[in-house]
Amino acid sequence: MKKLTAVIDRFEEEKAVLKLESNQTLIIHIDYLPEGAKEGSVLQVFFELEEAEGKKREKQAKEILNELLKAKD
Repeated sequence: MKKLTAVIDRFEEEKAVLKLESNQTLIIHIDYLPEGAKEGSVLQVFFELEEAEGKKREKQAKEILNELLKAKD
């Protein structure tokens, strides 16, 4: 699993602005922050592939496309 280190730069309304090591910015809703996080807190950000959800969405998209193609006939 790959991870990024981010620092909470600031808060804007219900959003947190995170600065990544690459100097890029990531904006997330504050509900995703761990309890006690504040400006200057250092976070580890993980991304994990959700294969089951991806397959489910692909199936739904195919079903919609098939319905549209049938309706066109």
